[in-house]
Amino acid sequence: MKNQKIIIATGGTGGHIYPAITLAKALQDKGHDVSFIGNKDKMEATLIPQHGFAFYSIVNRGLVGNPIQKVMAIVAQIKPMFNSKKILKQLHADKVVVFGGYVSIPVGFAAVLSKIPLILHEQNAIPGLANKILAPFAKAIAVSYPHSVSDFKHKNVQFTGNPRGSLMPPETDREAFFNAYKLSSEKKTVLFVMGSQGSETVNKVLKQYATSSKEMNYQIILVTGKNHYKDFISTVSSNDQLAIVDHIAQTEALHYVDAIVCRGGATTVSEVIGANIPALFIPSPYVVKNHQYENIKPLLQKDAAMMIKEQELTVELLKEKIDVLLSEKTSSTCKENMRIFATENACKDVLQLVINKYE
Repeated sequence: MKNQKIIIATGGTGGHIYPAITLAKALQDKGHDVSFIGNKDKMEATLIPQHGFAFYSIVNRGLVGNPIQKVMAIVAQIKPMFNSKKILKQLHADKVVVFGGYVSIPVGFAAVLSKIPLILHEQNAIPGLANKILAPFAKAIAVSYPHSVSDFKHKNVQFTGNPRGSLMPPETDREAFFNAYKLSSEKKTVLFVMGSQGSETVNKVLKQYATSSKEMNYQIILVTGKNHYKDFISTVSSNDQLAIVDHIAQTEALHYVDAIVCRGGATTVSEVIGANIPALFIPSPYVVKNHQYENIKPLLQKDAAMMIKEQELTVELLKEKIDVLLSEKTSSTCKENMRIFATENACKDVLQLVINKYE
């Protein structure tokens, strides 16, 4: 099959963007031409060009608010849809792939109007609004959870997993990794990551927790998110058991740490599974349909991970749960039970779905 020109639409959060970038790199490695469309004032506008891909911007907003605001938002899809249609024509697109986020809606409909095959990828356990709207018009749909297949009434839905679940870069230099954070390569290490935006509510507890880090029998890498970094380091100082950073290369870090405390975003969950790392999830209660809890629910049901509800989070409970998670018995159980969720071929399977020939 000839090399194709693939346009990917995604944005809003790292949970949508990083799986799309992973697929884009795999497509590019196979000789296909990949470009992105996203919102000009969201994180995709910065992040995607940093990874070397052409980025075309539109202006769009989500279908949220009261009924009047939702109607206005629907009307507001018209202009970005036609702008997207112009971009697709300009690029001579062969396929359009959307990874969710409200920017996907006008791009998806632009593909339909242009009679370009549309493929969807759903990262979450509960389908997002954009993919639900676009599903009837798609040629194929890839989902990240087996049970999600039945959520789409479509003849061509395939369980592939999340492309990030098959992205585990090779281990390089353990000593260099820990030296970069001024930590010991000999101690057990717990990674704390509260998503690309960080979490103000959880950080309040983490500040108290981190102040007692020197008393613990493990060390900590605490990722605050860029929005909260300055506030955090003004309150808590790093020490030889605590490294405070605003961001981290998570897939690399998962090679070296012994456990992770994190949110339940779809990409993070897939990376945790891919790395087979014991995890303590603190799912955000502020997301639509509580989908972060739904993302981790299958793991909890199989004793493959642990959870603390955000509203129950305290320093004492956090310490207690981490001690249990790091114990040899629990750590081994989590790793063994998590293996059934592995999707090593996720990126390959999504890629195949994209490059298929659709009439």
